[in-house]
Amino acid sequence: MLHKILILTILGVLSLYGALPPKVQYKKDKLAVDLFLNQHKNIKVVTTDIDYDRHIIYFADNCRIYFKRQKIDRPPTWVGPAAPLIYSHSTCNINDYYTLEYVEKYPFSKIFFEFDSFKLRDKEKKKIKKIAKVLKAIDENIKFIRITGHTDAFGTDDINTAKGLKYADIVKNYLLSLGVNKEKVYIMSHGETDPLCQEDTVECHNKNRRVEIKVIW
Repeated sequence: MLHKILILTILGVLSLYGALPPKVQYKKDKLAVDLFLNQHKNIKVVTTDIDYDRHIIYFADNCRIYFKRQKIDRPPTWVGPAAPLIYSHSTCNINDYYTLEYVEKYPFSKIFFEFDSFKLRDKEKKKIKKIAKVLKAIDENIKFIRITGHTDAFGTDDINTAKGLKYADIVKNYLLSLGVNKEKVYIMSHGETDPLCQEDTVECHNKNRRVEIKVIW
């Protein structure tokens, strides 16, 4: 009788501390990843995807954060719940992504246009979506957002000033459609007067035909 009680007690303990069902373990791991993001809001606002199965956060421009199981001393025959997930490493320095600086440091603060076109290309729209996410996250810290249009050297000063203003207005309207605070956004144009480069090449003209977004704190 005592032997049976002992066996039942052992079985009860094993069932209590056995491995968690996959769905329960998944939720527990997901919670750990989400908690990390909530504690690192500078990363959260630039996160592009999360792979909860592989425990990877994708953020900014092809950066990744990896998680690992916490190292806990356990007997070789351990069959209990998996160790908690903890931060392992990142392919980029997560301290480089403080949101108050991120907008100006990251390349998506420049939006480029094709020659003689006022249409936003898909890759430029993706940039604007990222920057909108950041701007909304730090809205309370922003005094205003200056959107400046720049052109290449083709055309008269008046035409290029108007064209730069049109570029800026297109980017502004797209930002507003994504929920950026319209009370803090204003546009201006420098036309062709502030080029990034001055060579008479297609590549240089493409660089100069742009909109720059600057946040004023």
